[in-house]
Amino acid sequence: MIRKIYTLFFALFLSGSIAFAGQPLKLVAHCGGREVGENVLEAFEESYRQGIPGYETDIRMTKDGVLVINHDSKLGRVCGRDDLAIETVTLEELMALPRKDGRSFMTLDTLLDFFEGKSGVYVEFEMKTRPYDLIPQSRMEEYCDKLYKAVTSRMPADADYVFSSGDVRPLKYMQQAFPGVKMMYITDDPVCDASIYICSKVLCVGQLAAKLDGTSRKAVEEAHRQGLRVNVYTGKTIDDAVLAAYLGADYHCTNVPYAVQDFFKKNNINQ
Repeated sequence: MIRKIYTLFFALFLSGSIAFAGQPLKLVAHCGGREVGENVLEAFEESYRQGIPGYETDIRMTKDGVLVINHDSKLGRVCGRDDLAIETVTLEELMALPRKDGRSFMTLDTLLDFFEGKSGVYVEFEMKTRPYDLIPQSRMEEYCDKLYKAVTSRMPADADYVFSSGDVRPLKYMQQAFPGVKMMYITDDPVCDASIYICSKVLCVGQLAAKLDGTSRKAVEEAHRQGLRVNVYTGKTIDDAVLAAYLGADYHCTNVPYAVQDFFKKNNINQ
């Protein structure tokens, strides 16, 4: 109810440019743009066509060491194969599996090909390094090395590429192996004293992704004082995005980027 009040307030009573924290809220298309499909090339293509500025995606590694795009380890939700995990099949075996949505799995190389030459893109590469039993430390380090090399060697000059994770292992390893790399800590908590402290003081990571629910404007302001960029996730409605803007977040990862962008444009919000 509160979010609907925020949306109505902005739509009816505010006009002109709105940038609550000094910077406009940057929309991030969850899984490339779930209004089209989850982590499929067609979603990224449509998001780019519609002018969405940011993208989030999920990177996993097959049994034979190929980096591919998919959120889950288990293949039940996408392929109906709960008995299989990406980490236990080869790329050839993965590509032979029929997806429920009729689309194809995508390799990281294919996604990087798509972004090559595109100006000013912001991309979050979420490092999927769990479950631990399938991705022990040595396997995780191999994954990080391959991911960093592939992404940084193909990054457009003005791109803003960020490596993110809720697993502290790849965050710590990347810091040690590749000093200065941009990273984001993903927490299941809202922006709060604890999540800010872990991100800024324990992990020494410059960006925090936290749950929208429970996040306050005061907490976001404190995160900014600590030098953090803030992403609040995962938006499911226009109301969520308006609330994210009100809170002063820098980024908002949303399942409905096209609907949000259309609403913002029509109401001169966040432009």
